[in-house]
Amino acid sequence: MRIQSGSFHTSAGSATKMPGRSHSPAPGGPFRAGDEGPPETRCRLKGPYGGLKVDRASVTVGQHGRRPGVITAFVTRPDSRHGALPSRFRPRSSTSRTPAPLATATACPGRGERGAPLPGRQLAWPHPFPLHRLLALAATALIGLLGAAFAGAAPAGAAPAPDPYRLTPELAHVAHVVAPTRALARPGKGRTVMKVSPLAEWGGGRVQYLVLRSATVDGSRWLRVRLPQRPNSAAGWISADVTRVSTTPWRIVVSTGAALITVERAGRPVVSFPAVVGKPSTPTPRGLFAVDELIRQPAGSELGPWALFLTAHSRVLDDYGGGPGRIAIHGRAGPLLAAPLGTAGSHGCIRIANARIRWLARIAINGTPVQVTH
Repeated sequence: MRIQSGSFHTSAGSATKMPGRSHSPAPGGPFRAGDEGPPETRCRLKGPYGGLKVDRASVTVGQHGRRPGVITAFVTRPDSRHGALPSRFRPRSSTSRTPAPLATATACPGRGERGAPLPGRQLAWPHPFPLHRLLALAATALIGLLGAAFAGAAPAGAAPAPDPYRLTPELAHVAHVVAPTRALARPGKGRTVMKVSPLAEWGGGRVQYLVLRSATVDGSRWLRVRLPQRPNSAAGWISADVTRVSTTPWRIVVSTGAALITVERAGRPVVSFPAVVGKPSTPTPRGLFAVDELIRQPAGSELGPWALFLTAHSRVLDDYGGGPGRIAIHGRAGPLLAAPLGTAGSHGCIRIANARIRWLARIAINGTPVQVTH
């Protein structure tokens, strides 16, 4: 039997023989590399492995005594670009040194060396694949698909990603407002809690709020900030698009019971010093506040050289000294020297030595957290 030499290309269940030189190989003899040209033969793979994909595999064609006239194809070398075949598809050697058949060609339409059609053949697997191995392969594939699906999705109950703007004892974020905006009750929507101006109310400086946490809505970042209004726990959501966010490691901790201020940096105490806190009838409010404005005082002011106005307000006095009862950390001069440091004798403000208030004015910025405890 004369056959056309060449290479088989099998992919997605089809096999294509490329044209080449014609010769009569010995039984079991290999194809030789053929000349390039359009494909002449297409064969269908039948059997459990109809979807086998093998590109540019060398094949061997020959005749076997049991079925004379049947052309048998053997895969002997897959192209290196596509890797080796799985072990179950590799030819096994035998005592006769004849490679085990991978499939038989039993109805492949083709052409002879002068263009005459050759008898058609089809590829058929010589032995059925065991059912238990088919089930095992199907189960393995299903497990792989499920694993890939779950790998791309967060498992139920998984912890959300940490908030990069959440306030911690070691670090605080402050939002510098650069354009007029509104503080909302909820991120991205809700009623207006406060209208926010980029200019500070009293000193005309920059407005910088302490950031408590953040949230993302429809791809936009929103910041929950402490607001300088009543009640003392007032907070609202402002868009991060109208702010410039910076950080500060400083925190001021006020103990009303000990009449003591402790200044911390990155969560570690740096220095402590005595203060005058609110007396029992006009106590200093407790809670988490922030420096709202740093205002230099005129020479001779009884408040000393500086006043650090907080977001806190007196719970007793709605108005004091012409203001809305705002609490401040300030120095001492004149009549305010009457109450000694380390006592409770103010109307709610926190008085400290003038040297200390100058130092605080250097390290603190608008938005520095101030924690007032018992």
